[in-house]
Amino acid sequence: MQKSKFLGLPRRGVFLALLLGLGAATLAPVRAQEAGQPIRMIVPFAAGSSVDILARVVAEPIAHQLGQVIVIDNRAGAGGGVGAAAAAQTPPNGQNLFFGTAGTHGINASLYKKLGYDPARDFDPVAAISASANVLVVGSRSDIRTVADLVRKAKAQPDTLTMGSGGNGTTPHLSGVLLNRMADIRTVHVPYTSKAIMDVIAGRLDYSFESVPSALPFIQSGQVRAVAVTDVDRVRMLPEVPTVAEQGYPGYQIMAWVGIFAPKGSPRAFIERVNAATNKALADPALLKRLADLGSAPLGGTPEQLRQRVDFELKRWPEIVRSANVTMD
Repeated sequence: MQKSKFLGLPRRGVFLALLLGLGAATLAPVRAQEAGQPIRMIVPFAAGSSVDILARVVAEPIAHQLGQVIVIDNRAGAGGGVGAAAAAQTPPNGQNLFFGTAGTHGINASLYKKLGYDPARDFDPVAAISASANVLVVGSRSDIRTVADLVRKAKAQPDTLTMGSGGNGTTPHLSGVLLNRMADIRTVHVPYTSKAIMDVIAGRLDYSFESVPSALPFIQSGQVRAVAVTDVDRVRMLPEVPTVAEQGYPGYQIMAWVGIFAPKGSPRAFIERVNAATNKALADPALLKRLADLGSAPLGGTPEQLRQRVDFELKRWPEIVRSANVTMD
């Protein structure tokens, strides 16, 4: 298995940008063998969201490996915080799981004044699922072709260039914040609840950070130009697009990821069994193809590796979020 430079954890393939969003709760079963008690897995975003889609894609083969039904319970709100708080209160009886994200177990602790749960204290890590990168895009008529072009223009016109993203505190937003910090530039952030890329196409925004899969059709049609991706490695879906890091900013990396957690105190045997089932599922070529079609990079690994990822995220985000000057109630 290829090693990622991100925390030295396993990684394969390309990335799925995991957009954070809000939505209504739904409850739906994932097909699996009818053996044993059903397992409920809380997904902290709305049904049909990218996180929810990914959860359902991986839950089915994991359930098959376990020989149990996995029920998806959508609890949307507060960037995943509503679902995380609910999951933290579920009984640690070996029948409850949580589909966590870089937001619920990293960014939110620095972004929200009142979180309602403790990412490190209230959960036992089970297994990482996938990581994902964003892509910096500009309009097809823009004179920005490289990161250096953007930085040069921003330095010449401080507080003038407009950057769109999927909303305050999302990984696309913080991709721009980190670039501003490392390049010592000031731009104007414009948060969107819909696709910022449409205003990039129309020329109303100078640039935006988008998920690779959502931006790909617009890149392929020539409506926008891809300038850089936010991982340390290029992505398979856009192999010709260099990373921010290789364009003069070594160490630059913003990744979204998802992983499976259990409420604190869950039986160790349960955690190990779900971990083993997850790793087996992630080795299945059929699942790998489905994930690759979504632009997803499988991770897998041990519970301890996921714990290390959470620890890393909780340490890295406070300074970045502070520099964005954004907090949520």
